[in-house]
Amino acid sequence: MYMSIWWLGVALSDLYIREGRFYLGGVLVPLMSVGIVAGVNGIGVFQSLISGGYRGFGVHPVLEMRHHLFGLLAVMLALGWRSKGWVGFDRIISPFRIFAPISYVIYISHHYLVVEAGYLSFVGNRYLELAGYFVAMLGFAYFLEIILYPYLRSIALRVMVPSTI
Repeated sequence: MYMSIWWLGVALSDLYIREGRFYLGGVLVPLMSVGIVAGVNGIGVFQSLISGGYRGFGVHPVLEMRHHLFGLLAVMLALGWRSKGWVGFDRIISPFRIFAPISYVIYISHHYLVVEAGYLSFVGNRYLELAGYFVAMLGFAYFLEIILYPYLRSIALRVMVPSTI
């Protein structure tokens, strides 16, 4: 089901690379696929509500429906923002550039290092613990992407592409 969100992202990127812009007609089919998946998830949410099986906002099937609805909303907001000339884009987005190099590790680790974390439970203050979890996740992401990955990549390239001297 998440393939539809990925496909929408690829379609947006492809359209932007080919035409230097994106527009609704260029991504309508993948956008509709995300909407269909959100609708199917909505049926699951409805069923869980009427059967008494609803387990919370961050659990299946609500979690997946939220992700797909957010995908729809984000693209529609982006299309609207583009039509207004991206007013304020740099001012709003620029502060987040610092996270771009480590965003993938944040994505793959946040659940374990922040959401389900318990390794700082001895602190006794939920807010301090949460701040510590975020610092740990950011440190982990920085170490992996900025320090370890380039080092391992350089070794792999030397091994795989030996010098021709």
